[in-house]
Amino acid sequence: MKHSRLVRITAMSALAALVASCGAGSESSDTTERTRNSMVSWSATTEPIKSVIFGTQDGLVDFAYMPTVSSVVNSTNIYSMPTASTTNGVSLVAVDSSRSEIVFGGNTSTSGVELSKLGIEESIPTSIYSNSTAAALYGGGYDPSSRVAVFTLIDKGSINYVLNSIDEPGAALLEMKIPFYGIPHYDGTRGLMSNGQNIREVSITSPTAAVLSTPDLPAPPFDMWGFVKDPLSDAVYGARQSAGEILVSNLDGAAGAFTQVGKAASPASLAAFSDGTLVVGSGASVTSPTPVSGSLTIVDPSGASSNIKLTVKSMSTSSSTIGGVQSLWAVESPISTAPPTLSTDSDGNLVCSDASWRGDLPLSRLSRAPIASARSYSWFLNGAELSDEASETLVVAEDGEYSCAVVAANIAGTGNSAMSNTLKVEAPTTTSTTSSSSTSTVEVDGSSSTVVSSTTTVAAAPGSSESSSGASPVVTVPVVSPGTPIAVTTPSLRSAKWTFKGRTAKVTFRKWSGASQYRLVITGSTKKIIRCKSSKSTVTCTATALKKGINAFSAKALSRSNVTLALSSKSRITK
Repeated sequence: MKHSRLVRITAMSALAALVASCGAGSESSDTTERTRNSMVSWSATTEPIKSVIFGTQDGLVDFAYMPTVSSVVNSTNIYSMPTASTTNGVSLVAVDSSRSEIVFGGNTSTSGVELSKLGIEESIPTSIYSNSTAAALYGGGYDPSSRVAVFTLIDKGSINYVLNSIDEPGAALLEMKIPFYGIPHYDGTRGLMSNGQNIREVSITSPTAAVLSTPDLPAPPFDMWGFVKDPLSDAVYGARQSAGEILVSNLDGAAGAFTQVGKAASPASLAAFSDGTLVVGSGASVTSPTPVSGSLTIVDPSGASSNIKLTVKSMSTSSSTIGGVQSLWAVESPISTAPPTLSTDSDGNLVCSDASWRGDLPLSRLSRAPIASARSYSWFLNGAELSDEASETLVVAEDGEYSCAVVAANIAGTGNSAMSNTLKVEAPTTTSTTSSSSTSTVEVDGSSSTVVSSTTTVAAAPGSSESSSGASPVVTVPVVSPGTPIAVTTPSLRSAKWTFKGRTAKVTFRKWSGASQYRLVITGSTKKIIRCKSSKSTVTCTATALKKGINAFSAKALSRSNVTLALSSKSRITK
């Protein structure tokens, strides 16, 4: 595996990089020494950096930034999967940008069908699902919130539909036979599926029963395998491979027949960006996997701009071309939807909450969420940035008007929030110190001496906890050169023990160093946030009255500013 352009960081190295970039110096009460030389013009990031992860017919899982003009794109290899020359290679790829993880699956040359996950900082993938007798994985989707992958494959002449939690290798949540070719997507609540002839909304656990549907294509071949939901509306796009068409319709069929909105050569896969533009991968048909030369095209369905045609050269091969692009997933750098809030804690220190950020859109095959544990904080005194402050909390040393801002990141890049509200604060006028001493008289060689002794006592934190490295519990966003993917992995609560009984879920784990609060977040059929209970060293989270269907559980250790320091996730079908 090659990571020549990926950045590995730890909390300490990231903090050091940020301090160096801001200009480290000694503490001073002089405002001019603690701030930059000029007022800071801070503004929120409004345009994301666009990138894609794609899987190819010849087994590559690659990363590439998207330019704004037609050009040659050099992609960075993340993993190369051994594939059989007669199959579609990597036919499923997805991204959990909040954890810096990539989910991919396809058809291997030695062990049938495999589904795996790989952290950006890792070199060896974790196998999630394996079927040695399966002939082909046709494709599928992934929901980062529930951590569930959904896909179809052919096994001994039958088409199997599979749901699998990527946090529980080897134990499918659901596997059933369906009577037609189909490629599914999932977003934690809604399931979409293309059977090549139409695109339909389905129950994720009963995929043969359509809830809503587009019209059928008017005539064969029925080869509309690549499809995505429009991020800006409820419309859906489908790629008709034989005709090289990008089509649009609505799931309720109210718009009538499909309408062509663009063209691209042999479109086998689609992903969408937030502005509604589509990235199209040229590849092979899922039912007739002949060798194809892969490329990417950015299509504007509104017709406002011309296609951007991209020739991709992978840095991992000496070949001038790549195999057919069989699967795509778009990743955009974070964009803030609301600024942080500045407040004070019980000790009078300032606390900068996390900003709000755009979430993922799995039905559009788009990840936008920032890395859960990585934030950088900027502090401002009377409008000038404090150059030596980067924590989520600030001890006030001078009178003035304070505000803060937050920087978040994911594999695509960084994004700035807007500035917070302003608080006018007066610094403490006096500092009291309490010391304890004792006086005693001793005799040495017949002479009396008075001895004054003092004792300093350091109170240990009660109980034990899992440690997190670094001076701050929040990992600082690294400073990297433009165009360099950012790699930070959110830690897992390794001690978490889950139990499920009926409609009750429970998890226990050790306290996490630096965490101020603990929550159990439930998504899917049930939507709840549970406040966990803490004892001396252990945290317990219990959820009852769960609703039927797929439920996703995420136990989180949170900092003061509500940034996730560590987490553990599970998914279950509640009956």
